[in-house]
Amino acid sequence: MHSGPGWLEGCDHKRLVPGKSSAKRGVLLGTVVDSRRGRVLVELSGTVKRGDGVVFDCQRATDDEQGGRVFEVFRQGKSLEGLVAGGQVELTFAHG
Repeated sequence: MHSGPGWLEGCDHKRLVPGKSSAKRGVLLGTVVDSRRGRVLVELSGTVKRGDGVVFDCQRATDDEQGGRVFEVFRQGKSLEGLVAGGQVELTFAHG
């Protein structure tokens, strides 16, 4: 799963578009551990916040990728605001 700052932090092309993929993706966000009750449990290797766009890298063709905007971030059942780094978090996504 990937998330990125877009152009908000300048034009660091290597950070915005990693050379290992031809798809326009951000940096690695983390690894999916589980999904349940409409939430995705992720072990973070990067940072995430509400509103970030993510793509799940499931080795699918680019036109069949799944992802969306993060609606809410939870840690141990508590909803978090602002930038969250490290550890396990649950992400929810807006429906539709």
